[in-house]
Amino acid sequence: MRIGCVAVVVGIVGLGSVVYGELQGVARIQEDLKAGRISYETSLLYRAYAFFEPSKLPPEYRDEARFVKCGTSLASEVRAYWPALSASAKAVLSSFYSRPDYLPESHLSPSGRFRIHYTRSGPDGVPPEDSDGNDVPDYVEAAAAAFDSAYVLEVEQLGYREPVRDGTDGGDEAWDVYIRDLWGGRSYGYTTPERRAGSGYGYTSFVEVDNDFEDGFPTKGLDGLRITAAHEFFHVIHFSYYGLGGLDWWMEISSTWMEDVAYTEVNDYYSYLSYFFDFPGQPLNTQNNRHEYGASIFAHYLAERFGPDVIRQIWEQIRASGQADMRPFDRAIPIGIGSAMKEFAVWNYFTGSRAQPDRYYPEGAEYPEIEIEEKHTTYPASGEGRLGHLAAHYIQFLETQDRPGGLALTFDPKERTLWGTLVGLSPSNEDTMWTVADGRGTIVGWDAFGEIALIAVATSPTGYGFRYTYKGTYDPGLTDEEIPERISLGQSYPNPFVVGGRETDEVCIPFDLAAPGKVTFSIYTLQGALVRCIELGVLAPRHYGNLARWDGKNERGRSVGSGIYLVRLEVQNGSESFDAVRKMAVIREE
Repeated sequence: MRIGCVAVVVGIVGLGSVVYGELQGVARIQEDLKAGRISYETSLLYRAYAFFEPSKLPPEYRDEARFVKCGTSLASEVRAYWPALSASAKAVLSSFYSRPDYLPESHLSPSGRFRIHYTRSGPDGVPPEDSDGNDVPDYVEAAAAAFDSAYVLEVEQLGYREPVRDGTDGGDEAWDVYIRDLWGGRSYGYTTPERRAGSGYGYTSFVEVDNDFEDGFPTKGLDGLRITAAHEFFHVIHFSYYGLGGLDWWMEISSTWMEDVAYTEVNDYYSYLSYFFDFPGQPLNTQNNRHEYGASIFAHYLAERFGPDVIRQIWEQIRASGQADMRPFDRAIPIGIGSAMKEFAVWNYFTGSRAQPDRYYPEGAEYPEIEIEEKHTTYPASGEGRLGHLAAHYIQFLETQDRPGGLALTFDPKERTLWGTLVGLSPSNEDTMWTVADGRGTIVGWDAFGEIALIAVATSPTGYGFRYTYKGTYDPGLTDEEIPERISLGQSYPNPFVVGGRETDEVCIPFDLAAPGKVTFSIYTLQGALVRCIELGVLAPRHYGNLARWDGKNERGRSVGSGIYLVRLEVQNGSESFDAVRKMAVIREE
């Protein structure tokens, strides 16, 4: 049986950057840039080397374990700062970010919208299989079909703008896809913007994808190819909405989300969720080649909460305004970005063993559980923290002694843009929400919950270093009912219990506990044969009306027949024990 939990949510803003272990590779490059030890131009060159030719990096920047799901953000950054680069830097970077014109063959997709460029030999060679004998490798045809499918989904079905065409670059007006061996850059693919098209925000672009999706990719083979087509074509669309700079984090979040829309059974995004769930204190719009892919869960929240059109509406607001900050999000999200962050932080608590798929993420049981900043087991308990914008901390208060009473919480935000609530999850997996008013909140009868969590949420779209303090105090007077005078077993209801009936699919067995104890229920036939054993674990003293339930099935999962059955309650408290028996009538409806 899963023990429930309580969350307390309080909005806050806080501090800065997370270091993923010892600084290596790109993280060290960015840190040295921030500290002024290298120039911005040098940082671009080093990051390009890290992606394309790691052997050219100084030793302190090499990272053999690196993996970058998509290289589009760096390509976009290079293009955005191109005019300010030196001639020597342009010469190096143009060798990386020019169309690979050495691929000798091409294939037009069935729709005529995409031209797939490839070679059959050398490191970039595609798998040679040609099952239909039409002299076009199956892999190339699969790529063409995947990009055609991406167009149908993203433009025709979801209503995104058709991307700008690139003229005759690549041979004709079809969007160009180049197949190369990208495992050297540890990347599924990337989209490179080229030039502004017309007077709007649109940029032409081309796509590069891996030639076999084997090596060490989290998702391999044709599944890897297909999700990459959905991801990268969405980037082609993005360059028609905004252009360059400032929104690369959102481009990656929404493209990673789009993969799951296109191929929901693949679930490649599971591979990156820990980058977000392990670091909830990172601002939502952090970009470090890791966090943004895990933060794709934000797009999942938005689409589940408001419908998938909200993602397109955000992009339309971005295009209409030309703004790369959070204002388009605030306008497009029905409840605004601040309120959305409040909900989002609560949703992120209910994953893994706490998942409630009917209320929060449908696939939440498959997600990691959020990192807990602090855990308290003795009281009073207090602490403090700092957060950055659009981020959260999770602080648990654990009730370990099965004491009646509750928790009195005081929360002292040092900034104004804060929010608080208490979310309770009972052992029967039903959650409740209470408000924290004027920095104070109470949880009555905390022994009914497995854990209590204070969730500090940054609702401000900007800012760092916002501070808060908190204190949790055990209060024996915060009880929701009187403690029973004795242990007792009540009459089950409904009685008789109709197995297979329409009114109820479970029978409830009420009982009272006067002291903490380990509780077990057993169902027997009148002849004494065991039908089912239900262990509830250690429970606190109180009246339990509907915690103990039986579905009318035996240990093998088969419905029992009509008749009189015995219900036995056993309570073990140290060396003391208690048991009681009552009869129950069962009618099996055929």
